[in-house]
Amino acid sequence: MAAAGTVIFDLDGVIYLGDAGVEGAKEALTAIEQRGYRVLFCTNNSSRTPLATAQKIRRATSYPAGVDQVFTSAMAAARLLTADRPPSLVLGGPGIVEALEGVGVRVVADWREAGAAVVGFAPHLSYDLLRDVCQAVWAGARLVATNTDPSFPTDEGTWPAAGAIVAAVQYATGQEALAAGKPHEPMIALLREQVAEGPVIVVGDRAETDLQMAANAGWNSVLALSGVSKRPPESPAPDAVVESIAELPTLLDKLPPPAT
Repeated sequence: MAAAGTVIFDLDGVIYLGDAGVEGAKEALTAIEQRGYRVLFCTNNSSRTPLATAQKIRRATSYPAGVDQVFTSAMAAARLLTADRPPSLVLGGPGIVEALEGVGVRVVADWREAGAAVVGFAPHLSYDLLRDVCQAVWAGARLVATNTDPSFPTDEGTWPAAGAIVAAVQYATGQEALAAGKPHEPMIALLREQVAEGPVIVVGDRAETDLQMAANAGWNSVLALSGVSKRPPESPAPDAVVESIAELPTLLDKLPPPAT
């Protein structure tokens, strides 16, 4: 039987907050699948590998997420470098390293060897790492940002995200990073290869990433108020608003078709 469409979920603030799953997430995801929709997860958090991300979804919600359902900004960043595969210095987590190596990009530790510097969420950020990335960029390395999210929601409040680190590198070097994750085209292209026939619905908690990606791609959007945003923005306006994804299964049939 053909799929009814695809629902793409953000993670932080939509599926879980920190290590705690959003209430009703497993039941909502299961109900959406039972209605014939393909469920995908799309995160701008580049630090974890797809396997680690799927495992976190399982721990937090008990929903049996598969690796093939997970798409990260690190994967989108790797796509940007597939044409020439420059040796790359990474400021970020193992998710970036795995994504780069998966497309044949050699990850280097010496900034002098780097043809690209890839910056993402770096929980173990140090001055030495920040300095090395800046030196690579000053020496001519291409600056790639997995994403530019300024912050992300957790069960302990809002924490700084990759965008804060990218901003430091941009400020120091005077170079603007090429961004790969939501709402930019590399992530959209990655997802277009995975969506089923029929409508595509993006569910997220941030206007400038989740809702803007849906607008850029011509997809529907639903704003979940369980994360960063506590009220809908004027632009890009979501097609619908829910307190959390627990309300989503009964909402799907009410969404208007995407604009053409």
